[in-house]
Amino acid sequence: MKHLLYVQSSPRGDSVSNKLADQLVQKLKLSHTGLQITTRNVSTGLPFVSSDMIAAVYTPVEARSDEQNKLIAISDKMVDELEQSDGLIIAVPMWNFTMPAALKAWFDLVVRVGRTFKFKPEGGYDSLLQDRKTYLIVATGGVPIGAPVDFLTPTVKMILGFMGINNVEIIAAVGTNMPNAAENIANAEAAIQELAA
Repeated sequence: MKHLLYVQSSPRGDSVSNKLADQLVQKLKLSHTGLQITTRNVSTGLPFVSSDMIAAVYTPVEARSDEQNKLIAISDKMVDELEQSDGLIIAVPMWNFTMPAALKAWFDLVVRVGRTFKFKPEGGYDSLLQDRKTYLIVATGGVPIGAPVDFLTPTVKMILGFMGINNVEIIAAVGTNMPNAAENIANAEAAIQELAA
C-alpha cells in the first residue's frame, strides 16, 4: 500500500469510528513505509447531487460549459482521490440503521458513469476501479453488524463492489451506547491491533 484514502463521516469531535480508524491509520503507517495519506472528512458539507450536476456528468467532456465543469469539480476531486488510492478506510457511525447523509453524499459524488463504472452495450454495468484493501470501521449504538436492521454494512459493501472494490474488512464497535461500551470499544481496538496489515 502506497496511498491511503481515509474517509471520515462523523461530525462528532469524540467520534468512536474516527478514533478507531485513527488507530488503524497509525498501524498502517508503521507497516507501510512512506505511506501517503489523504484524509477526507465528508461531514463538512459536501453538496447533494442536483439535476444540473447530473446533466453535466452526462454531457461529453468536450461539450461541457464552464458552468458545468464548475458544478462537477467537487465530484471530479472526490473521484480523483479514490482513483489515486490503493488502500481505503471508511470510518462511519450507524445512524438510524444506516449511514449518515454525508457519507451517502460522498458515494453519490464518486459513483460516476465513465469514471467508476460504465454501461455495457448489451446491458448492465462494468466496474472501472481497481480493487484495493478496504477497511470499514463502524460504530453502532447497539445494533449488531449483520442484524436484519443493519442497513449500513450491506449497502456500503454493495456500492463499493459496484465500483470494483470487493476486498472489504469490517471492524465494528457494537454497543457504544450500552453499559459495557468501554469493553466493546476495547474489543474493536484489539481487533485493529491484531490485523495483518
